Amino acid sequence: MKKLLSIFIILFISIGCTSTDERDDIFKWKGTYVGDNSSVAGILNSLQNKDNLNGFELQTKEEPYGIILHYDDLSIKEDILYNATFIFALIHNADWITFTNGMQRTTITRSELHDWYGTNLNSKESTEDLVEMINRFSKDSRKIDELIETENIE
Repeated sequence: MKKLLSIFIILFISIGCTSTDERDDIFKWKGTYVGDNSSVAGILNSLQNKDNLNGFELQTKEEPYGIILHYDDLSIKEDILYNATFIFALIHNADWITFTNGMQRTTITRSELHDWYGTNLNSKESTEDLVEMINRFSKDSRKIDELIETENIE
C-alpha cells in the first residue's frame, strides 16, 4: 500500500509539472517572425480551437505583414481574442490577423489590440500573464463586441 501511494504521488507530481511546462512551452516561440512558417505553425497548434484550424496563409511580400487563419468553425469571439492575443505577443512582426470560417471574416490589427488592452503585448513573458489579462478584459461581452466585428463573406 505504501509503495502504491508513493507511485501515485510521483505520478501526480509529474503530471502537474508536465501540464505547467506544456502551457509555458508556447513561449519558446516568442520573437517569431511572420515569415517563419514552422514556428508560426507551432504557435497555431498550441492555441484554442486548434482542432478546427483548416490552414493558414502568411502575408510576407510587403508590410504590413499578416496571417490569415482558416477555421472550419469559429463562432466564439473569446477564441478569436485569446488567439489574437497570443499571436501578437509571440510573433514580433505580425501587424494583422484575419480569422475566417468560410462564411465570415474577422480582422484584428496589432494596434487595435494594444489600444484595447492599453499595453504592449510584446512585454508579456508568460502564458499566465496573458491568460490573466485576457480573463480580466473579457468579462464584458460588449467590450469584446466593440473590438471583434465579424463581416459576412460574399
